[in-house]
Amino acid sequence: MNNYIAIGLAISAAITFGAFSVMARKAMHLGSALSASLISVVVGLPVMFALSLYFSDWGKLTWEAVLWFSLTGFLAPGLARPLVYLAIKYVGVGRAMPLITMTPFLSTMVAILWLRERPGPAIFGATALVVSGCFLIALKPERDRDWRRIFLLLPVAHSIVMAFASTSRRFSLLLFPDILIGIIIASLASLPALLVFLPFLPPEERWRIEPGGHKMMILTGLLNSLSFLVFFSAFQFGAVSIVVPIGYAAPLFALIFTRIWLRDEEILTWQKWVGAIALFLGVVLIAVNAP
Repeated sequence: MNNYIAIGLAISAAITFGAFSVMARKAMHLGSALSASLISVVVGLPVMFALSLYFSDWGKLTWEAVLWFSLTGFLAPGLARPLVYLAIKYVGVGRAMPLITMTPFLSTMVAILWLRERPGPAIFGATALVVSGCFLIALKPERDRDWRRIFLLLPVAHSIVMAFASTSRRFSLLLFPDILIGIIIASLASLPALLVFLPFLPPEERWRIEPGGHKMMILTGLLNSLSFLVFFSAFQFGAVSIVVPIGYAAPLFALIFTRIWLRDEEILTWQKWVGAIALFLGVVLIAVNAP
């Protein structure tokens, strides 16, 4: 029964993350990645804290749980969120989101080593699909908007960070199974991590919000907070090898939403579509064969 709950939550997270990625692309025109990241973390905290006063028991919280929730928050959304904003800004939704779907494979590998999860051998077949999809997405077709291949490291770095964040998130919830308290601590711990990016950003990419941009950034932040809550909750009910692959079906929804909302801004070539489908099939293969 818990696996069905985890799968349902992960699918819901995939849809909302897909919509968020497209909204984030719009928000990039209205401010810097760091501004969007900080707003998206802070905007959901008051609601989470109010809910925790009713549904959670803060008196049972241990320092060990605080440490692990802080670590997962420092990694994601702390380090991971600016990386995804910058990836969307510099390589586009259609390329960044599918590349980010390397996370399920990396997360499963970390979970095998750390949590001793034992998914089926189909993961290795899924790996070939993931690698093929990444290769197709990295191709630079003619007439595509200008971008530098070095920026492909942004979504790749995001995947590595998220792999460790996902596994530590599952471990934290096994240690202290309170979703709301976990999210609040993780969100607070992410704020110092966001500031790590400051010295490496040009002035225009630090704190900057264009006139009228607050509303869009707040809406994007609320959607991301909802996605984070749903995805975080799924780890309480299912293993990393089940939750992460399904949650990272988001690229399919991102491409659909891109086709609807960013048709004039984002060129979706056949390589992107084939690459995204290959990655999606790899994700499904992992999810179906997960224990």
